[in-house]
Amino acid sequence: RALPRSTTPRRHQVMSSDLNVESIGALIPPSCVFEELPADLAVYEHVVAAREAVLSILAGHSDRFLLILQPRLGPSDQADGESAADAALRLAADAKAACDAHPQLQLLVLPTTTDTTPSNEALRSLRRSLLALNRHGVAAAAAFADTITPQYVSDLLAYACVPASSAMCELVSGLSMPAGVEGSAAEPERVATALGLAAQSHHFLGVSSAGLCGIVESTGHPQAHAVLHSLPAGGNKLADAAARCSTALGEGGLSGGRRACTSACASACDSACASACASAWVACRTAVQLAEAGPQGGGRPGLALDALLGAAPGGAAPGGGGGAPLKGLRVDFEAAQWEEVKGRIEEVAGAVSAGLSGAEQARRRATAQTTDNLRIRSVRPLLPPAILTEELPQLAAHAALVLRSRQQLGEAIRGECGKLVALVGPPLLENDASVVEFAARLSAVAAEVSDTVVVVLRCGLAAAAGAAWGGLLKDPDRDRSFRINEGLRRARRLLLSVGALGVPAAVEFGETVTPQYFADLLSWASVSAESRPLSNLVAGLSMPAGLRAAGAPLQREDGAPLSSEDDPSGRADFYGVTAHGIAGIVHATGNRDCATLLPRSSLSAAAAIAAAADSRPVVVECGGAEVSPAAQAQYLREIAALVGEGKAPAVRGVSLSSHLLSGHQPARLGGEPLIHGLSVGEPCRRLARGQSRPRGMSRPHCPNASRCRCLDWLETAAAVRALADAVKKAAGVGGTKRQKHTR
Repeated sequence: RALPRSTTPRRHQVMSSDLNVESIGALIPPSCVFEELPADLAVYEHVVAAREAVLSILAGHSDRFLLILQPRLGPSDQADGESAADAALRLAADAKAACDAHPQLQLLVLPTTTDTTPSNEALRSLRRSLLALNRHGVAAAAAFADTITPQYVSDLLAYACVPASSAMCELVSGLSMPAGVEGSAAEPERVATALGLAAQSHHFLGVSSAGLCGIVESTGHPQAHAVLHSLPAGGNKLADAAARCSTALGEGGLSGGRRACTSACASACDSACASACASAWVACRTAVQLAEAGPQGGGRPGLALDALLGAAPGGAAPGGGGGAPLKGLRVDFEAAQWEEVKGRIEEVAGAVSAGLSGAEQARRRATAQTTDNLRIRSVRPLLPPAILTEELPQLAAHAALVLRSRQQLGEAIRGECGKLVALVGPPLLENDASVVEFAARLSAVAAEVSDTVVVVLRCGLAAAAGAAWGGLLKDPDRDRSFRINEGLRRARRLLLSVGALGVPAAVEFGETVTPQYFADLLSWASVSAESRPLSNLVAGLSMPAGLRAAGAPLQREDGAPLSSEDDPSGRADFYGVTAHGIAGIVHATGNRDCATLLPRSSLSAAAAIAAAADSRPVVVECGGAEVSPAAQAQYLREIAALVGEGKAPAVRGVSLSSHLLSGHQPARLGGEPLIHGLSVGEPCRRLARGQSRPRGMSRPHCPNASRCRCLDWLETAAAVRALADAVKKAAGVGGTKRQKHTR
């Protein structure tokens, strides 16, 4: 039944979107900053030469040693009348003089900005610093934490580092300079996966030099390398981590040449204990390409360097049993420690000279006439969100549903109503019609259990980076044409259809642009907690949200536990886009209706929930890539039993991978028809009980039942009803409401 058009559709959109955004400030376009702070030919020639040198070192074509210095300056480090920028430049000039005496060293300086709050002046200040370094003959590096800043400074960089999250790996695939992908030594395989993604071409949403949203098509970054950070005492040794990373790259089918270009970087752990720090760094004696030393926790750089100097730069051959040779050292230090660090540079130079295997080979000469967008094939226009919401407006009934369901979800997450949240639906939908059919069936079950369970439909619109098919959002025609504008239209039409059936919808966001297109239609959103930009995004979302943790205990991509800085309930400032598709600075007020999405692990349900007991409220994910429907259903029963017995006060809900049919079908590119009601991306085992096999499906797609994931419709309905029974049982045990969980 067609819903009546609201007489004031914009009013409803304002009520359901941007509720946690205080304002969006104007962000100066990158092209305007280039015009204000231009680089001349001499600067670009210096950048190209520095990139040549870095690539030559990492690829093993040079016997030189990479030295990356990141000084941290405070007000006390400035001379009378000296600005912070002048003090940083003075220290960089001293570093250049120290390294010029040792031709075997290649210096890079990574400037530390004092103002980390996103602003136009912060971007200008960073570009000024990088320009000054290059004009004084110092090669510059940067660490990126978002996908917008690179547009302002990438033409001035000889090197960059980014965290090993999927969104940032897509960014790396388009960076023009050598880049390191950073991650924890506890999970080197994860870093290896990120490297594989960075080497591929991608289509992703970004910002053009004019400051407008665009569809970026990258070519892939074959020179990206791993940067492995060591853990505190008791963590993985870097040697083992480097070997595991190299093994994972080999199993991923990457060429030997690519493995040879891979490096691992070890950061100094909390060096309050000298013996613990020295023990963690001894692992660098095995083949590790890029190593990092720093006084985290107030230690002396020498504690880490002492052991590093024992590592022969010539090390084992790339791709051999020991991995790749030690190729460099990164030192993060306070400016007051410069004299000590300068003395250690002499020792590093001596160690490098002792380990040289022969004369330095000739450097490769660059043929590029530019230093920017070398790995970007094109940037196509992206439809502004305001145009799409005008073409496909939110109706009055949609607004009422969104506002009502968000309130119910918020109360459930805060533990104020005793209800549980049930997120159900396909991880990656195969077509619009099957999801609408699933929503129609779900509507009846949701109404049946509405007193105890808030049911939300998961709409898997986009696949993870590197998947064979990008999903309905990125590649709606399934032919790798990447008609993202059409994908956005189809996705919004689908969400409107789901809302018309009275079913709240949920979407997972993998970047900070997409929310502008759907936020007014969503009751729930999910993001990866490992990404700081996405955590900041949650602070500005108008709907309750779940942050998927890397594991238990909860941690970020670098292995560090989630801290107060990762809490989206507080204010946050980040780079984003406006409804008109223009880059802006978002000032978010915070989102208190957040839960941790706890991924299924090898732990039992009780143990996993207990491990996350000190975090924010928990929504447990029952499915997984290697979880069969039977195992998923059993896990759900365990959680329901704990809830019914009052033993899981932190649990606010569950997430189920489910669809009309059980299992999976492969993504058939080229427009070949897909089976209606079968999710894309997981192996398949069988049909739903009591249903006939669709035409064209003579047998199950995959005999390996252990890797099935989706529940069928009957199992989904039974799971939702089991949750409702658990809530009722808990009410009988602990009163009319489940006990409110205190964070």
